[in-house]
Amino acid sequence: MILNNIKQLQYLRQGGNINRSILEGALNIIRPNITTLDIETFVSKKMQEYEVQPAFLGYDAGDGPYPFATCVSVNHQLVHTLPSKKSKIKKGDLVTIDMGVIYKGLNTDTAYTVEVGNGHVHDVFLSAGKAGLNNALKKAKVGNRIGDLSYEMQKSAEGAGFNVSVDLVGHGIGKKLHEPPQIPCYGKKDTGERLKEGMVLAIEIMYMQGSPKLTIGEDGFSLDTFDGSLSAQFEHTVVIGKKGCEILV
Repeated sequence: MILNNIKQLQYLRQGGNINRSILEGALNIIRPNITTLDIETFVSKKMQEYEVQPAFLGYDAGDGPYPFATCVSVNHQLVHTLPSKKSKIKKGDLVTIDMGVIYKGLNTDTAYTVEVGNGHVHDVFLSAGKAGLNNALKKAKVGNRIGDLSYEMQKSAEGAGFNVSVDLVGHGIGKKLHEPPQIPCYGKKDTGERLKEGMVLAIEIMYMQGSPKLTIGEDGFSLDTFDGSLSAQFEHTVVIGKKGCEILV
C-alpha cells in the first residue's frame, strides 16, 4: 500500500511496536527442550493481551488456511513451518520466528533467526543475512528500484558463500498481508519498480548454506531446503521516504 494520511502511519507505527515487543519476548524464551508450539502459545497469548489480530492465522496463500499465529522454522526449514509439540528445540539449532499482526486493520510482518545456546558456530552465516537486509534497507528510498534492494541481499549472501532463495519474495504490505510489489532476494541494480514515497514494504532475506532448491516439508506447509542445509530469514516492515526508510518492525 501507499500511505494516504498520517493516521495510517500512526497505526502502522503502533502495530509495529507491538509486533516488535512480542517478537523480542518470543526470542527471549527460546532455549533447549522447549517446543516450537510453546513459542506459538507465548505469541498467541501476547497478541490477545495487546488486543491485536494474528495476521497469519487463517491466511490462505493457496495451500489452505494457515492454522497458527506464527511460523517457527528450525534449521533446514526455511519458511511457513507449522509449530508443533513434536518439534523440540536443541542446543545449536537455528530457529526462525516469522509473525505478523493486524492493528486497526493494517498489517506488519517481521522475522528473525537465532542460534540456540551459547555457541557462535553459525555467526558468519547469520551475519551475512543481517548485513544483506541492512544493506537493502539503506537503498530503500524514493527513486531507487526494487532491483537495488534485491541486489544487496544477493550480494551479501553469495559473497559469504551462501545462496538466496530464488522462489520466495518479500512483498508490499498494509491493508493486506501480501500486496504488490514483489521483492525477490536476488536481482540487478536499477531494475524493477521504482520506489515511491509512502510505500509500505515487507523486505526480507531468505537464504541457505547449500542449494536454493526447496521441497515441501512433512507438515504440508513448510518449505525446506532440498539438500537439508541450514537456512535463515530476516525481515522488516518499512515505510519508504525521500531520504530513506522508516523501520516499523
